[in-house]
Amino acid sequence: MARTNRVLKPDWYGSSLINLSLDTIEVAGITTLFLDMDNTVLSRKTHEIPSEIRQWIADGRLRGIQMCLISNNCHSYAYEIASALELPIVAKALKPLPIGVFKALRLMHAKKEESALLGDQLFTDVLAARAAGIRALLVEPLATEDLWYTVLLRKVQQRILGDMPLNEERIGENGETDR
Repeated sequence: MARTNRVLKPDWYGSSLINLSLDTIEVAGITTLFLDMDNTVLSRKTHEIPSEIRQWIADGRLRGIQMCLISNNCHSYAYEIASALELPIVAKALKPLPIGVFKALRLMHAKKEESALLGDQLFTDVLAARAAGIRALLVEPLATEDLWYTVLLRKVQQRILGDMPLNEERIGENGETDR
């Protein structure tokens, strides 16, 4: 597989964060999970966190998986969400640049090889993970309504993903999966 294809290919692709088994995370050796906020943890449309996602985060933390929000958002509600979830946050992360991921790695005292970024966008989340040298996990967005430029990028994202099937059973490394 060409390097350019691997850069945009997630190590795991699922319909929702809650479909990522905590057992799967542990088997993959991931001890720190960086979570995108908008349309991954909460709907950009309603700004509400689904109860299933709250429970998934709580269960993960009980199992010892460190979690941190990482978002390009810098509005006050981003900090309110982090507080409500009792998670640290790196806001204004500047994804797809790796700057925010590096900051989150330092904040969490995490090792790259044991970390992953889970988000809903190829061109911010997956690219930021790749640039920082950590695993990239991709989910379908919680809401289809979004900023105009994100809607445009999602159309390109869909063309790149094509008919890539959801792979909710295992996490690969560096875009090399069974898909």
